[in-house]
Amino acid sequence: MKRGRRTLVPLPGTRPARVAGARATTAPRSRRRLTLTLRLRSREKRLDLLSLFRGITSGSRPPLRRDEFTARFGVARSDIVRVRQFARAHGFRVGRIWIAERRLHLSGPVSALADAFGVRRVVYRDGAATWASYTGRVCVPRELAGCVIGVYGFNERAQANRGAAAAAATPTATARPRVSYTPPEVGAIYGFPAGVDGRGQTIGVVALGGGYAEADLRGFFTRLRIRKPRYVSISVDGARNAPFGSTKSFDGEVTGDIQTIGALAPGARVAVYFAPNTARGFLDAVSAAVHDPKQQITVLSVSWGQAEVHFARRTLEAFNDVLLEAAVLGVTVCCASGDHGAFAATRDRVPHVTFPASSPYVLACGGTTLVAKRKRIVSETVWHNQTGASGGGVSTLFPLPSWQRRVRVPTATNRRRGRGVPDVASNADPRTGFRIFGRGAWHVGAGTSAAAPVWAALIARINQVRGLPVGLVTPFLYGHYPRLLKDGAIRKIKRGNNGTFRAQRGWDRCTGLGVPDGTKLANAIQHPKPAR
Repeated sequence: MKRGRRTLVPLPGTRPARVAGARATTAPRSRRRLTLTLRLRSREKRLDLLSLFRGITSGSRPPLRRDEFTARFGVARSDIVRVRQFARAHGFRVGRIWIAERRLHLSGPVSALADAFGVRRVVYRDGAATWASYTGRVCVPRELAGCVIGVYGFNERAQANRGAAAAAATPTATARPRVSYTPPEVGAIYGFPAGVDGRGQTIGVVALGGGYAEADLRGFFTRLRIRKPRYVSISVDGARNAPFGSTKSFDGEVTGDIQTIGALAPGARVAVYFAPNTARGFLDAVSAAVHDPKQQITVLSVSWGQAEVHFARRTLEAFNDVLLEAAVLGVTVCCASGDHGAFAATRDRVPHVTFPASSPYVLACGGTTLVAKRKRIVSETVWHNQTGASGGGVSTLFPLPSWQRRVRVPTATNRRRGRGVPDVASNADPRTGFRIFGRGAWHVGAGTSAAAPVWAALIARINQVRGLPVGLVTPFLYGHYPRLLKDGAIRKIKRGNNGTFRAQRGWDRCTGLGVPDGTKLANAIQHPKPAR
């Protein structure tokens, strides 16, 4: 492809996902400054990373240290030089560079950047919503071909929706809680291991909007008589902790994640990564968290997501590669499976699963309706009522992982054998939700965005028991599932449906393998018996 005298090389899989009902108009030329994220190639090949991953999940070798990863899979200095030369020639500016993440910031006038990367800019309108985007594919100039493998930032559409981020809210007439719990009460019901509190672990939290108020965190932990955990907020792509701001509808989400994790693992450090709610921001936030050399997280909680069909294919692949890198580094990533049952908030009424929960390199967390009295479970069923439903189904994009082959995952809607979602579950129903303290008062929050931090806190405690990170735990859970069921480390949810799929024996598309008994699960991971 030629643009003027320059040769541009198209990047496959970069067409933006279609938004049903949205209308596009050509964007006028503009000198507004825009910052892009460029993702560069690795020193070693992805096949080498996959080989390491297989050795780590089989237990034959330990996870890589971050410095080891950087030395082997970081960006080569010669590729950075190529990008700097390109930037100087076109009047652009290279900003921050992250060697391990293989990403850098490139900024300049938006129309000039669009010309340089062969992009036709448009503005989309969908009802009251408008956003800048582009049509066609993103290209790279010939001098950067093979070096730059991803360009992110032209599409400014919100990438994650509330379908997998049910913010804490004041109870309404249609969602009045039947019962509610403090996070420590949920931990006691699920038998979290005693004598450990996540000490020595750092749990990352992704926040694509909203924020937390210090007074609310202080009020929550004071009222529960729990020592306030150490926490820090980290800015990604210019976003910051911003309670009561333009994205205040997500304040409850951010506050709830910190309070749930902090109450269940008060000895852990919590690092909150704030990023813009765009494809670029979401990808950069997870990448920054996974590779952060200062925080060195061992667990990451992601309560955000969207149907996997709403991601550009190359964005999805890059995101999935970052999650693979997390597994190689021994980081457990816990993701919400979504709050819209089998449909992931799409308009076509065709079953879809939520990404990043559909990645094979994460622990996908579904939701239940939990009724308990004095730490004794009265009933626990699949979450499905007027407030929402546990997200689940089969991926049409990611193939069936080897560790799911024994659990009879059905074929996807495209008749392919895909990755089944979720893997596990915990309480998520707003009618049996979590007590959260926000804006000076108690509220009840829930959704699978509450299940992800519950599992993240449990993994942190298990890491402390083991003395080293468990990393990607799903191969173990599936490989030892019959034994875990027999020993009570996992309890199967046998009743209910998510509106489309029903609970059944073994794994299902509602609550996966089941819910935990934390103490028994920690013991099983610490002292594994032969898989059956």
